Amino acid sequence: MKILEVTHGFPPLQRGGTENNTYLLSKTLAKNKNLKIYVFSGGLSSKYYQDFKDETIDGINIRRIHSVSLSFLKQDFPNVDIFTYKNTHIEKMFMDYLDNVKPDVVHFQHTIGLSASLIHITLEKNLRPIVTIRDFWYLCPRIKLLTPTGDLCRGPEYGLNCFFCYSKGTLKTKKPTYSKLARQMFSIIKVPVSIKNYIKNRIMAMERYNIGDKYGNALPFFARYYYLKETLQSAKYIISPSLFLKSFYSEKMNIEPSRINFIPHGIVPFKTKRRSKGSIKRPVYFGYAGSPNKYKGAYLLIDVFKQIPPADAKLVIWGRGWEKISEQMKFSKNIIVKGEYSSQDLNKVFSSFDILIIPSTCYETFSFVAHEAFSARIPVIASNIGVFNDIIQDGKNGLLFERNDANSLYNSINKIIENPGLIAKFSKNIRKPKSWDKYVDELYNIYKEASRTMK
Repeated sequence: MKILEVTHGFPPLQRGGTENNTYLLSKTLAKNKNLKIYVFSGGLSSKYYQDFKDETIDGINIRRIHSVSLSFLKQDFPNVDIFTYKNTHIEKMFMDYLDNVKPDVVHFQHTIGLSASLIHITLEKNLRPIVTIRDFWYLCPRIKLLTPTGDLCRGPEYGLNCFFCYSKGTLKTKKPTYSKLARQMFSIIKVPVSIKNYIKNRIMAMERYNIGDKYGNALPFFARYYYLKETLQSAKYIISPSLFLKSFYSEKMNIEPSRINFIPHGIVPFKTKRRSKGSIKRPVYFGYAGSPNKYKGAYLLIDVFKQIPPADAKLVIWGRGWEKISEQMKFSKNIIVKGEYSSQDLNKVFSSFDILIIPSTCYETFSFVAHEAFSARIPVIASNIGVFNDIIQDGKNGLLFERNDANSLYNSINKIIENPGLIAKFSKNIRKPKSWDKYVDELYNIYKEASRTMK
């Protein structure tokens, strides 16, 4: 059986949760299941002048292509140009590769930077596409479901909220040109009459706003939402790594819950030693493992630790980029920066602290680091949003605190400092995450089913 994995990036050129997960899955399938694995990946370096480059790594056949630059994600305004999700140039390269490889199964790990329309092309080739949803890209051009002010977004609302997000609340008084906008939008995409009326009423209610030429047409946001909604609904298999993400997509994209397979990622086993062999005493060692990304809430955590005496607690930070930042910010003495780490270093990481803190300000859809901590029986303190409400039972196997609330985070940390014995209690109640082998077997079974239904 030939399997084609489609992803926006692939190691060693790109590394991240999706990239590493796709690589390990491909490697395991090739080795343990004796399958022929092919990868169609974006992220080809600009130093290559050709459109694509073929290579083989660990028995995996990889075609890297020049994909859509993801630099637009760093801009204040989300890019909703059609080429970011329906790219005819990438479509042609994908069709050529499909004709060359002739896979039995195509699994879309992510289409960001490529083209969501590749899912339709797979259907046209009489294949049954498998799509794993990993984040909110199909719902949110900015991926994070955060407004420009940092508030959580409740969802696209047919694209209207995306348009408001784009305008950043700076629209000035002027009557909207609804008629022109409506004619353009409804002539391009099929929208139910009830939704047409809803959108009409919402836009007509925006009389105090200017949606003229300066702030663009709302059409691209509606078009993006409906195209990606129809695209996901057309997939024969949809996989979600968390119940939270499954529920969110089911509601916001009107996908029957039974059509979305809940398959949490498996965790590759690793050995680790507890930092403290006996009972934990002060100072308690708290950990943070991740980048200095503002969405991860790291700076909130650092500010909170300024209030905590070094004799009571230490904060051990792992992740790329922290050394330079620690010099610039002149961290307090109770913050220890360890630097970048890889999957081979998990033993060192999780033996360096007693309890992990994940202070994310945006929705986390799975959280590899939380599941890795659970694998080492390390409890987690996390924001009370996203997947953490699924995997953490407050006061039983960890603690939840109010998102982006320094006082709430401080209280959770102080609760552990005042009673370090809670760590052992929480640790005993941790349920071990799914094993890597079981995860691979579950996907392999879906691949076999998809291959059979194709014929």
